[in-house]
Amino acid sequence: MRLTKTSISGDLLKIQLVDLNEGYNGDYDPDDPLDVKLWRVDFSSRIGKTNRWLSFEDGSYCTQLPVGTDPKVVRSILIHMHCEILRRYQEGEHMKRVFEKMSWVDPTWAKDDAWYLKRKEK
Repeated sequence: MRLTKTSISGDLLKIQLVDLNEGYNGDYDPDDPLDVKLWRVDFSSRIGKTNRWLSFEDGSYCTQLPVGTDPKVVRSILIHMHCEILRRYQEGEHMKRVFEKMSWVDPTWAKDDAWYLKRKEK
């Protein structure tokens, strides 16, 4: 598994956060004190055993996660999302619905990722 500040990828799935200057009501409005820049999340699948990725149809959504969120929180959220999506895929859930649910991600979704780090050390 490869983890960066704004993405996570494994054998099958890549999740990437991108800043497209989006806010709560479409484009981010710096003049609106209630608006904040939000991450967009893009979901892709690996093409065979290559390092090339194909975006899922309907696999890009604006989130509720502010661009300025603490990197440790973002990291934890990416790990959580990756595990949840793979689990739901294996259970046969419709991926478009899973991606839609994941778009509601916000800083409260952060989980302790110590279990992942311990697994990587083994």
